[in-house]
Amino acid sequence: MNFLNTKHKGILINSDCLFVMERLKDRSIDLVYLDPPWDTGVDFAGNTDLKNADYEEFIFYVLQQAKRLLKRNGNLILHSVSTLNINFHNLIGQIF
Repeated sequence: MNFLNTKHKGILINSDCLFVMERLKDRSIDLVYLDPPWDTGVDFAGNTDLKNADYEEFIFYVLQQAKRLLKRNGNLILHSVSTLNINFHNLIGQIF
């Protein structure tokens, strides 16, 4: 993917987050905005019956990648839905 090697500022990447995140350099991102399709019945690898524990494990790994990628003064925005029984504050606290 060509955008992974670009030096330009202001690039929005709209793709599978882990596919992209795992290929980017450490401390190279100003903003990570996460808005996954929570609890839609389909996950990010084709599994159709994810449980909350699976979502929690997935987002924990995504947040670890976000921490690795964010510059020291970078920002993280995580959008979720209130119907999920996942303590995102706790996950973020463990990683950051």
